[in-house]
Amino acid sequence: MEKFTTDHLTETQFEEYCFDLLKAMGFVNVQWRKGTGLTSSPSDQGRDIECEYVRTEIDGAVLVERWFVECKHYKQGVPPAKISGAIAWAEAESPDCLLLIASNFFSNPTKEYLEKYKANRKPAFRIKRWELPDLKENSNGKLLLLSKYGLTEELAFLSIMHPAHLEYIKSIQLNTLDYLFECFDALETTKRDQITGWLWEPIIQPRYREPVNKNETLRQMQIDPTDYDIFKRTCYEIKRSGILSEILLTSLIVGFLLQAMFGHGNTSSIDQVMRRYKDTLEFMAKLEQADSSKRELVEKSRPRFEELMRETPDRIRDGHKLYIYFCEKVVVRLLQQRIDP
Repeated sequence: MEKFTTDHLTETQFEEYCFDLLKAMGFVNVQWRKGTGLTSSPSDQGRDIECEYVRTEIDGAVLVERWFVECKHYKQGVPPAKISGAIAWAEAESPDCLLLIASNFFSNPTKEYLEKYKANRKPAFRIKRWELPDLKENSNGKLLLLSKYGLTEELAFLSIMHPAHLEYIKSIQLNTLDYLFECFDALETTKRDQITGWLWEPIIQPRYREPVNKNETLRQMQIDPTDYDIFKRTCYEIKRSGILSEILLTSLIVGFLLQAMFGHGNTSSIDQVMRRYKDTLEFMAKLEQADSSKRELVEKSRPRFEELMRETPDRIRDGHKLYIYFCEKVVVRLLQQRIDP
């Protein structure tokens, strides 16, 4: 997780997040004691959540602890007055633990108040405080929870995946090579070549000569041609050879193309990619200042990275458009094929 924050959540959403987090952490009989249906509603009698925590002692004895949980959604420090209701309720009901959760942090006066309260009143229940760093640590690795509340970018890509893509990878698809190429042949030629071009080289496996000089590109060293027709012919040769079954070959082709095209057109990654380019340029500037001998190398490299920063957003968006085209023109049709047993 890069920047973890709950500031975008409403008070009720924050309580719901805490409710789901506790369940994800292993608490049982979790009850959200939400008082009304309002967007930001008061909780019942000073407690937001009740739950139980089951723990096993070293001798095997099982203990069930009753917890009261108070959730405070503040962008600033939570003041002492805002936790007094929870403490009063805990004094009356005597849970095993009162957990106070702040979406950011508790103010210093609140922390001092709690320490004095524990020292002077010696309550029968434990008092725990969770602040933003604790929420981040306890949420770490729980990707579905983080995605549900918009707390991570790791699953942001799900919102831009085509439904046909998700449906295709949900189970094994049975498609013939003939039907796959019928779909490919129906595409616009330029787009068809852009789509299938990802696989020309790995399927055709052209030969390459040794370089004549260090400036030669891989394309210039290629001996055998690669194009759509050769790609198609090679796929049928693989089928006839019996190296792979037709169903498996077709599935591998479509799966690879979906992965490659979505990765190339993942618009949810634009900000991350741009940050990397920006960090690289900043590093190059620092390197240039720190070591004058690197100036020529930096000056030679900088224009390329600046060009990439300008071109990358449009390139990724264009890639996503092509990915959507592939899903709608090919994958949707593949999902409709039925092979008679």
